[in-house]
Amino acid sequence: MKRFPLSIALCAAMAFSVPAAQAIDFGGLTGAKSAPADVDGFLNTAKQASGLVSQSSDLLWKATASKDDIDKIEAERKAANEISDPKEKAAKLQQIQATKDTQLAAALDDKAKQDQLTKAKGEKQKNINAALYNFVLGGLKDSQLIEQGNGLVKSLTGNIANVSKLGQVKDILGEVKGQFDTVTKISGAITKLASSAKIEMPKSASEAPKAVAI
Repeated sequence: MKRFPLSIALCAAMAFSVPAAQAIDFGGLTGAKSAPADVDGFLNTAKQASGLVSQSSDLLWKATASKDDIDKIEAERKAANEISDPKEKAAKLQQIQATKDTQLAAALDDKAKQDQLTKAKGEKQKNINAALYNFVLGGLKDSQLIEQGNGLVKSLTGNIANVSKLGQVKDILGEVKGQFDTVTKISGAITKLASSAKIEMPKSASEAPKAVAI
């Protein structure tokens, strides 16, 4: 079953490949298990995590993609945003994001493109470093959200007054898990690259995001 992008699902609710051994141990980095959050807190954190991963992956992709690839994707995205049917639009945007994720994963395994992420100059390198940091931070938040979401589902189940909230949590939890799967596929390559270039990485989900100049 196709998943809609997390950012789209959140709006409705609220009004890539490296060896597994290299993947970040997100659970270990989040520290002690956290208590289930309130529904609004869960949704707000999920929105933040989605934004971090989406913005960061887009910046990293643009830093490594060819001009032809960027122009093609941007044209496809513009066309997709003009689709009136919500489900069709979401499915097309999902397809576009999957293409970008695949291209970014390949770039992280290419020495020349790795250099584009570690040997840029000035403000561009600062933004890339922040994007690498924020991408991993979004994954850490996703890991924590999965635990919190599972706890919320348990606490909300069985009370008819919570049916609406339970549905929201389940929907967003599914999208969080989908995003987390994507993050873990390239997290090892990102942390290996960051380590070799001495780029700071977050150690817990509670750390503050890095500012990125748009």
